[in-house]
Amino acid sequence: MRCISSLSTCAAQQSTISAPASKSDKCRERLDAQEAALASLRQQETELAATVAKLEWEIRPLEESTETLRRNVAAAEERLAAQELSNEIDEGASRQQRVQHMAEWYRAMTQLLESISGIRIQHFGADHLIVDVENVFTEVSTQVTLYFAPGTCLLSRFELNPAPRPESLLDVSSQEKIIRIANSTGDIGWLIRTLQARLS
Repeated sequence: MRCISSLSTCAAQQSTISAPASKSDKCRERLDAQEAALASLRQQETELAATVAKLEWEIRPLEESTETLRRNVAAAEERLAAQELSNEIDEGASRQQRVQHMAEWYRAMTQLLESISGIRIQHFGADHLIVDVENVFTEVSTQVTLYFAPGTCLLSRFELNPAPRPESLLDVSSQEKIIRIANSTGDIGWLIRTLQARLS
């Protein structure tokens, strides 16, 4: 009986002693597995670093070519912009020269027409126009001031300086009739020519 009891006690002690040993084994196995996984990760990291280095080495010539291409494109754009600017300057100078020639021509033609027609525009305001009407035969000049309705080209009245002679047939009713015709036709030129004819 004592033997059986001591045997069971020994077995219990042995199982108690072996239990911590199996926990230690499990920890050791787990630690070994983690170390193996860590070693595998390190190996993968090394392989990735080698792959990155290889790709960088392969890409470097492409980057250099791309940079060279960018520089060439930028230089070409600068040359093109400079050429366009030069063309615009040349075109602007040419256009300005043409406008200047046209202005000179118009001035000469205006002077010619004024000398032939005997009509010279002296002043053009927002609501009035002052014209010198000259009798081409007598060279007597009359200043005509045309007054327009605000914001329109409709004639409201006109003044003659010096005042017209009675034989010119430019009394108040005649003036009103001339204004009505000029406004209905929109022909201020007709009005000025009519005044010039009557003042002659």
